Amino acid sequence: LTAGHWACEATLWTEWVHFGSLLASSDCTLLFMDADRFQRFATSSGNKCAVRYCEAFISALNVVAQEDLTDLADPSMDIEQMAYEACPPPLLRHYKRVLSKQSLARR
Repeated sequence: LTAGHWACEATLWTEWVHFGSLLASSDCTLLFMDADRFQRFATSSGNKCAVRYCEAFISALNVVAQEDLTDLADPSMDIEQMAYEACPPPLLRHYKRVLSKQSLARR
């Protein structure tokens, strides 16, 4: 992996079995997310962007040949385009406001 890239995104959107071990060859930042909690939040928060992105991600994943599945970023999947189509800028601004209000209400 290089700066700005990530691994194991599929675990956030679907049942997933990892393909091996990932070792760092230099200092890096590791972020661990509980996939079950993330999925519950993404689907219960009213964030249609997350749901649309999930659907696009799974659709793209389902056309990858089984022998080509990977824990790393798949170059055949245009993640930025999927994210843009799932949540174009006007919707993104709206959902950021909604999620911010929900976050403040939980404090």
